[in-house]
Amino acid sequence: MEDSATRDWSPGAAADCWKTRGTGHWPGGPQIAPTTSSGTSPQRDPTTTGHQRRSRRLAGGLLVGWVVLYLRISAPINRTLTAAADAHQTPANARALQRDWDRIIVPHAVLQGLAVAALGVSLIS
Repeated sequence: MEDSATRDWSPGAAADCWKTRGTGHWPGGPQIAPTTSSGTSPQRDPTTTGHQRRSRRLAGGLLVGWVVLYLRISAPINRTLTAAADAHQTPANARALQRDWDRIIVPHAVLQGLAVAALGVSLIS
């Protein structure tokens, strides 16, 4: 085992070390298995049951529904309110925007809660 006194500390040696070990902490590095949008491994695990797979698919579907609601309703409201705030103005339809935001927040929370519950069921069953 080499100690710090005999280790090669040259820039070239450091670069070689980075090439071999430096990617270990990158998000999504080569050592991490790829995942699908629902966070499950695409390889079929022989120990999972059909019930677990259905729960994961349900969670993925619920999260897709959440994204659709976000993109169609919440994102345009966010863009309008952000642009108005950046311009130091109050939108003429501020009350309608707030009403629409208040109306969509409960379905968002319900979809997220059900998705988390479905993932929890897939873990314990």
